[in-house]
Amino acid sequence: MANKFKDAPIVVGEKVLRDSLNNKIVENFAKKNNLEVHWYHADDKYHRSPLASTLRKRMLRAKSNVTDDAIGMLPLVPGMKVMITDNIAMKGKVANGCIGTLCDLKYEMNAYNQRRAVCAYVHVPGSKINAPGLPIDVVPVLPATK
Repeated sequence: MANKFKDAPIVVGEKVLRDSLNNKIVENFAKKNNLEVHWYHADDKYHRSPLASTLRKRMLRAKSNVTDDAIGMLPLVPGMKVMITDNIAMKGKVANGCIGTLCDLKYEMNAYNQRRAVCAYVHVPGSKINAPGLPIDVVPVLPATK
């Protein structure tokens, strides 16, 4: 009976619990599929200047309930399910709450030799999005600045 619920969404009231649970789900997905988890980091700035080292480290680990859901470090693995949180392409129903699969990620190494996501490619079945150079239903998702 429990097997019927193995992929059921879990609703939690506390953002800190949600973040911790999501991290565990990503780690378990990677382990189950013999894949490596990579962490993608934000490059926080204040008045367009990079944060000082100690403040930067603190902000990377700040809880999402304090940062209005702006997570400083995000674990990502190609093949994992992701939820779109912005209205990217309303015509293709690629909008807040739709589910897709992470196909690929483009990233840069920042000054701290950490990955900084530049673009995520998400397969959203049935979206009929046909971005140049990409297979149909694969949507490029750019990081949002907050």
